[in-house]
Amino acid sequence: MTTCKVALYIRVSTYEQAEFGYSLEAQTEALREYCRANGWPIYQVYADEGISGKRADNRPALQRLLADAEQGSFQLVLVWKVNRLARDALSLLEIVERLKRHGVSLRSLTEPFETQTPIGQFTLQVMSAVGEMELKTISENMRMGRQRRNRLGKYCGSRILGYEVQATEYHSARRQTTSLSVIPMEAALVQHIFTLYAEGLGFKAIMNRLNHSGFVTKEGNAFGINTVRQILKNVVYIGKIRFCDPEKQFEEFAQGEHEPIIPLPLWVEVHRRLRENSGRPKKQVPHDFILASLLRCPACGSGMVGGYTTATRKNGSFKRYVYYVCSKYHNKGSTSCKPNHVPAHAVENEVLDRLKQLITHPKLIRDIVDRVNQQTKLKLQYLSEQMQLLDKQIKESAIQKKQAFELFEQDVISQQELSKQLGHIKDSLAGFELEKARLKQEHDAERRKEISLPQIRKALEQFELLWQPCSPEQKRGLLRNMIEEITFGQDKTVRIHLKEVLIDISLPPANAIQHVS
Repeated sequence: MTTCKVALYIRVSTYEQAEFGYSLEAQTEALREYCRANGWPIYQVYADEGISGKRADNRPALQRLLADAEQGSFQLVLVWKVNRLARDALSLLEIVERLKRHGVSLRSLTEPFETQTPIGQFTLQVMSAVGEMELKTISENMRMGRQRRNRLGKYCGSRILGYEVQATEYHSARRQTTSLSVIPMEAALVQHIFTLYAEGLGFKAIMNRLNHSGFVTKEGNAFGINTVRQILKNVVYIGKIRFCDPEKQFEEFAQGEHEPIIPLPLWVEVHRRLRENSGRPKKQVPHDFILASLLRCPACGSGMVGGYTTATRKNGSFKRYVYYVCSKYHNKGSTSCKPNHVPAHAVENEVLDRLKQLITHPKLIRDIVDRVNQQTKLKLQYLSEQMQLLDKQIKESAIQKKQAFELFEQDVISQQELSKQLGHIKDSLAGFELEKARLKQEHDAERRKEISLPQIRKALEQFELLWQPCSPEQKRGLLRNMIEEITFGQDKTVRIHLKEVLIDISLPPANAIQHVS
């Protein structure tokens, strides 16, 4: 280990830095000093600043570290504490397993364990469980603090149109007491939105009027349907604070300390209309739109959503046409993009026809078999290691039992103490045996999951039979597992962009799908 290259991983959230001094500089210097003392060359320092440890996929430095580990760039990851790597047990164990597959071990500066040994892995599991408990405790304390301030009428939310959020007391980076002060121009815009709705306009009509007039949201973006809806339903505008009491399981309201923007009669009229409109039956579109969000707008590249248009025939009857339309147009109106209608049935049939040809491709079948069996292999390896650890603990229990009898024979302990120790050993042994039996059962079940090429080939060749009984949600899920996105070429042909694992499998030429603005 003395000649291994070391990767240093450091992370700090603003809360921890302010409260406990876990600064990036402090962590880095401590880790560098440890490497110098052991004569270890440092490959690189990976730092995530101001990011919570709750998730791994939103930390760019951690993702770079994992990618470099796969390339064999270093042999050891050194952290200040394991909760810098992840705060929940499952994420931490998954990261350690990924490192282990590429011959990389993990070491903590302040915690004594080695991931190369069974006892070290056991210690890591215990510490990861403690880290997860700490995360939940922090979240619970913050939630209770927010709820207490809400009850007192103090606003604890984010920026809101019509008001300026001001910090009146600073406790830490995440704990501040705030107040709201009215911004006259923004307040007038909020009143205008309420008035338009009370006069009979709907969400989309209000959105279009605001966007065409050049108004923007608090973040400087164009208004959307949901933005208008949220403004009309926000009780902050009548001087109230909404919060949820988890014990009572329903929302409560407190009188806020801030000045209201909307007079109560206008609020009552708006919410009378909201109740009336929410009770109206929704227009049913008999289509599942399985390509929603996968299909990209040919003009702006946004995801497309389901929609319809209605045409009047010469005889006076109506015909409904089912289309995909640009989501930016759908949500933010004509100032953002054009509808760019794409006939739903035509594009869906085109995509499904080409996928039927794809799924019988030999490389895809081999990849599926390899991936499924690789996951099973890793799970079997993990279960085997856990059973080996239990076997070691069972042997240690037998040794402890023998040592207890020897101490009794040498008159070192009394018969009462012997009985007490034997009782503890018996209880521990029973727990170990029970857990080993459970792991053995899980191990046997996992082995039965291994699949062969003929099995998966036969299943994929029956795609039509598998596809038809699927629910719309299952169909969407299947397509999202295979397709990254679907775009249109300049010749209006459909281009299917596959997931990375399928990227080198070619598809046959596509047909042109007409789209109109």
